[in-house]
Amino acid sequence: MRKEIVPKAMPGTNRWDRKAIDRVLDHRSGLIAETGANEQYDEWLARHTG
Repeated sequence: MRKEIVPKAMPGTNRWDRKAIDRVLDHRSGLIAETGANEQYDEWLARHTG
């Protein structure tokens, strides 16, 4: 089973949001305790994937 650690590429591109990746990695490493980082990304993704 493959773990999805970082967000996927932005829809329709082969580019990634560097800030989203930084937030997820900071959260997973314990540098920040922000619980909404993934939720914020999910909301952004929903708005941009129509």
